[in-house]
Amino acid sequence: MPRHSKYPSIGPGSRFGKLTVIRKMRHTKNYNQRYLCRCDCGNEVSVSNSRLNSGQRKRCAIGMCRANRSGLFTGRNRPLYQRTYSSYSAMKSRCLNKTHTGYEYYGGRSVTISARWLEPAPQGFLNFLADMGLRPRDKTLDRKNPFGNYEPDNCQWATAKWQANNKRANYTPEEIVTNFEQGVPSLQNPELETAAF
Repeated sequence: MPRHSKYPSIGPGSRFGKLTVIRKMRHTKNYNQRYLCRCDCGNEVSVSNSRLNSGQRKRCAIGMCRANRSGLFTGRNRPLYQRTYSSYSAMKSRCLNKTHTGYEYYGGRSVTISARWLEPAPQGFLNFLADMGLRPRDKTLDRKNPFGNYEPDNCQWATAKWQANNKRANYTPEEIVTNFEQGVPSLQNPELETAAF
């Protein structure tokens, strides 16, 4: 009796994530069939049938494939934006990726991200960049109100020292609200690190 594959047949038009199969290509040395695929961003890539069927390859490249096409992370732009994108990507992972080590403290606590920062790449990152500016050296992304969400009005670039003090464990939600209403500078300006906590 003929053997039946557990995977559906692959042909022109088949979809795998953001990849659409265009045509069959030659076999690899290990006899793996390869297919020419077009990503939604416009890139064309060669992918083996095993990686398509297993779900290992769902786009032209890991990360912001559209951003790479628009030149955000190529040439001189790469070192300019890389540090800022690292913080942007880490924020999304903490809130959206259930396998991330910090998910239970962020996404697991229903911490959300501004909708404009979650728009399809690269627009989401460009919106984040417009709202937050480039990440300064020795600073990372911090929520002014540690009980709040990742939103333009509640985020700032802050040092590790500042963030060590600005934690949920140091306040009650009521204290946070009261301090913000009274305009306590220690909660709003990470440059004033001498302020008492």
